[in-house]
Amino acid sequence: MEINKEKLLSLKGNRKILINTLLQDAQKFLFMDIEEIARELNTTPSTLSRIIRAIGFKRFKDFRSWIAKKSGFVSKTEKLILRGEEKLLEDELQGVESLFSKDILEIIDQAASLIAEKGFLIIACFGPLSSLGEILNTHMKMADIICEVIKNSKHDAIIASHLLGKEPLLLLIDILHPYKEAIELLTIFRNRKIPRITLTAIPYSRIGILSDTVIPIRVDQKHPVFPLAPVVAIIDLLGMKVIRARKTMNHHKKQEINKLLNDSD
Repeated sequence: MEINKEKLLSLKGNRKILINTLLQDAQKFLFMDIEEIARELNTTPSTLSRIIRAIGFKRFKDFRSWIAKKSGFVSKTEKLILRGEEKLLEDELQGVESLFSKDILEIIDQAASLIAEKGFLIIACFGPLSSLGEILNTHMKMADIICEVIKNSKHDAIIASHLLGKEPLLLLIDILHPYKEAIELLTIFRNRKIPRITLTAIPYSRIGILSDTVIPIRVDQKHPVFPLAPVVAIIDLLGMKVIRARKTMNHHKKQEINKLLNDSD
């Protein structure tokens, strides 16, 4: 069953606005039932049913199946499997995981799941180690995470949160000591209810208090130069876990799509 383009174009007023919103963000609504979609669009299930019938579908299930057929879910993370690199990713994960304690791994798992679910990330780096943000950004691109890297500027991070167009997640890297702008940025984002993950060697400072999730960097402070190896290892591990989480999410989506298609047959 296909959408009736002539009937679609003939819709007027609020009906046209509702169906355009539904079609423009179809993948977002794909896994919702009609009651959930109606709440999201500030309308009623009966109104949605009438609109769906008006554009050529007998049932909501038929319309959702049509969306499923038109939606593409093959991402870079799924191509990792197609290239036979899934085992390589798992081997690397196990190797890096062996460097960390269970409590640190649990925190990184939580952070990776949140990043994978959100899909929109601002990486704000403060201090002389701001190049770490680019390393993390490389991993995020492999996981299809839409990402902005900001260096030493709370204002640029705030602007980025508006430009992304979706509710983002903040990952703040402030390793050596709490920078004033970093604290101010966390305060602003907390007030806006934007989730905040912080990577730092000072987890019990105001940096940690203002964050939802703190990934602590444990190093011997006797070093005259801050050792980068522990930080890079955590960034690599976080990046690989995000890739794996996105891969799992995409696999579940494909299963749901296949179920929808089978139900419509």
